[in-house]
Amino acid sequence: MEITMNGDYDIIEIEKDNINLIKDLWEKNRIFHQNKTNNFSYQYSNLNFDERMNNIFDSKDINHYKITGIISQSNIIGYCLSIIQKNSGELCTLFIDEKYRNNGLGHILIEKHLEWFKNNECNSISVNVLIENKDTIKFYESLGFKQNIINMKIPLKKIEVNGLSKSWMFEANLLARLPNFLETLSNLLIRISYDANS
Repeated sequence: MEITMNGDYDIIEIEKDNINLIKDLWEKNRIFHQNKTNNFSYQYSNLNFDERMNNIFDSKDINHYKITGIISQSNIIGYCLSIIQKNSGELCTLFIDEKYRNNGLGHILIEKHLEWFKNNECNSISVNVLIENKDTIKFYESLGFKQNIINMKIPLKKIEVNGLSKSWMFEANLLARLPNFLETLSNLLIRISYDANS
């Protein structure tokens, strides 16, 4: 783990084996996004740190990764995780603890990662931002990022069939079958009871 000083904060480079150092902050970031989105909160409620990290690091196309943390008084208060796939850089996740925001720490992390991308001769650098997260969009625009593609989705919970959203359809089907299931179960128990008494 490489440590450099930056005023009141230490900046550390984290190896993949120590990825759990950012787990608590990643969880705060997940909850932040879950609460921020109007239509896709269910996607964030199902995210799991270990699965997400495995998905990132198990990709065959990843050439390099960089995980940078910021420490204040022995606590990690922010991090940035980036990857390079072929010649493309991606900022995967960035988070600064709420108590330490508006101190330029996000800029410090991003600038370190942008320099890393350039040193590795990336042709492009991208980041995905939640559309409702206007402050973060402005933050990345201040660093030179431009909006490119808007990825539009239909939230699964909004698809309705006969007035019921698909997420409720499964439960409605189960409820509709419940009387038949209970009758079958009752007949089975009577039969077992009868066989046991014979």
